[in-house]
Amino acid sequence: MSKLILAGGTGFLGNVLSKYFQNQFDEIVILSRSQAKMKGKVRRITWDGKTIGNWTEELEGADVILNLTGKNINCRY
Repeated sequence: MSKLILAGGTGFLGNVLSKYFQNQFDEIVILSRSQAKMKGKVRRITWDGKTIGNWTEELEGADVILNLTGKNINCRY
C-alpha cells in the first residue's frame, strides 16, 4: 500500500498534486490546520506544525512526504 503525505496541502498546489497523484497512491493524507471530510482516497488530518500530536502516526509507512507549508505564493511582493 503506497502513501503520500502533503503537509500544508490545502492550497492551489496541494489540490493540484492530490488530484494528480490519486491514481498513483493508495492513500493521500493532507496535514492541515482545518478539519475536513474525506474525499475519495484523500483525507485531512489536523495539525499545527509546531507540536507533536497524533498526526505523527500518519508519517509511519509513508512513501513520500511533500512539505508545502510556508508563505502563500499568491500575493504581492
